[in-house]
Amino acid sequence: MAPALREGRRYPRVMRPWTLTLVLAALPVHAQTVRTAAVRAPALPGGGNAAAAPGAGLAELPRDLFRSPAGAANGVLPAPAAPALRSLSAQVVAKVLAEDPGASASLVSSLEAAPFRPDLGDIADPQAWLAERLGEAFVPYFETYAAEVGHADAEAGMRFLLGTDPSAVETRRGLGRVLRAGSARSESWTYLYRDAKLWQKRLEEYLDGRIAEKRGGSRDLHIQSVGAAYGAEPYTLAMLTEDALKRAGEDPKAWSVRIDAADLSLMSLISAREGYYRDPQGNGRYFIPPSTDAALKREREAGRLLPTRAPGLYRLRPDLREWVRPLYLDLNDPRQHRALTARTPDVVFANYVLTHLRLGPAVRLAEHWLSGLWSDHGFLGMAQTLVAEVSKGGGLTAKGKLGGEGSFLRRVSLTVGAIGAAYAGESSEPWARLRDFLFANRSGAARAARRATAAYRESIRKDPFHAEALEPAALAALERLAAAHGVRAELTTSDSIAVGMTRDGAVAVGVGMLLPSAGSLERRLALLERLFPAYAAKAEKSPRGPPAAFSDPRFGEGTVSIFGTAVEGARLKAAVFPDGPRLLWLVPGRLAPISDAYVDEQPPAPPRPPSSGGGITVRF
Repeated sequence: MAPALREGRRYPRVMRPWTLTLVLAALPVHAQTVRTAAVRAPALPGGGNAAAAPGAGLAELPRDLFRSPAGAANGVLPAPAAPALRSLSAQVVAKVLAEDPGASASLVSSLEAAPFRPDLGDIADPQAWLAERLGEAFVPYFETYAAEVGHADAEAGMRFLLGTDPSAVETRRGLGRVLRAGSARSESWTYLYRDAKLWQKRLEEYLDGRIAEKRGGSRDLHIQSVGAAYGAEPYTLAMLTEDALKRAGEDPKAWSVRIDAADLSLMSLISAREGYYRDPQGNGRYFIPPSTDAALKREREAGRLLPTRAPGLYRLRPDLREWVRPLYLDLNDPRQHRALTARTPDVVFANYVLTHLRLGPAVRLAEHWLSGLWSDHGFLGMAQTLVAEVSKGGGLTAKGKLGGEGSFLRRVSLTVGAIGAAYAGESSEPWARLRDFLFANRSGAARAARRATAAYRESIRKDPFHAEALEPAALAALERLAAAHGVRAELTTSDSIAVGMTRDGAVAVGVGMLLPSAGSLERRLALLERLFPAYAAKAEKSPRGPPAAFSDPRFGEGTVSIFGTAVEGARLKAAVFPDGPRLLWLVPGRLAPISDAYVDEQPPAPPRPPSSGGGITVRF
């Protein structure tokens, strides 16, 4: 994972509105606050946004970030950026640097401090050199800008930005803030084949099968490395892909291989584009395992990492370098996710990323990847969470289990948005009025509903694919109340409430309120009718749109009427199927787990001294 997404970066709880067309701003490196691009939010299930006129000011990021992306929205984006788009993107970057001396100075300073700088020699015009190399990486950014603002396409958007319209000028000023934020130098301590024991063997097996599937057809492989890691992760994937093609008797040069290396650290992106790899140094802060030296020696002997004029600095072989495509992405802005989610890759390699994002964006990416809808047969690597194969058509058989009882739900809660949410003060835990805790929650109907909520949470703790029938009348009542009050209802597995409020302005309803096991339907409906309006008065207005299409091989085609949260990253769906509504999280056959084991290459911790004073000993 790219250190820029990992090291102590603090993100704001909500985005502030801007009058600029496109704005990003940041403070200097470490403990910095990043404001993501203030472009209009894409349409989400349950609501939409009309396209703005080209060059118009844009609305702020909505708080409705926990809504799951619709599978049908994940269409295929155009092929990699054509030379004309890369050239236009570079022209926009060059114009921004020419108009913003501060951004130019920050970028040049970061370049001079980059670990690969000693091998570059003299650069006559560093500003032009940087603009050319960043042009390719920023094409997806300008694609998002064009789509959100209402330009016909990315080319039209970039040509507009090169003009003199006041909105274009303001946008370029905002882009200067983007470049200053992204120029913050990242640490390049990460290394090749990191935690390979967890995923390497399974990825090799997948690639062997995928190449066999494609050798008589498209002969292409598309891999997403989410986190450029100064090139360490995409290079590792390039090496493994070449090995797999050779095992199959294929000429790697006869295949179209694309490895998207996504990051928001500009020096990390340039390093990945140029193919540089530095022998990692822990500098007393990080433990570098002995396997790193063995991997480096192996790749040097294989001629895939070539020595440079700088000690300890290597460069990826040119033909493998051509496979790596840098993408500038700030994953804390969900609108920029389209560069990942609107494509259909073969492999998603997203190790150590989600935990450092804000909660809302992390949840959306986790939902997309765990849905399995992004590939006809793909490989998913989320090192702290799980390794799995996916298929939007279903039919996959698990090659492993999701670990010990309850470990997967717990691991999701500890890895999806955990650190980013802590910095931003975010939580999916609902709250309720004190009088409701003291009185309403102690009523017979509320206690029965809370017990049913706890039982359901235990069920998905044991089996993430568990689906449970809902009471149709209870679901219909909740939908009616949400529509009548113009607010969003959010299901929760927190058994502390029957009805309350989420942290992002929705009315929270315990899932037990909709379950037949919660006893008297009449009493639950009366409680819902009494409590819902009280919280709806405090909730944000959110007009309901049409239900999102959804399917499950167990129950057929249906629609999702209400979403919910079990823990951070575990998105529940109250889905209506032909034989009735059900509550579920993951869909079997689309996500086939291989393992959720976490491989920690850190040295063993020294033994703790025995407790001498009695009391309680807590083990972690």
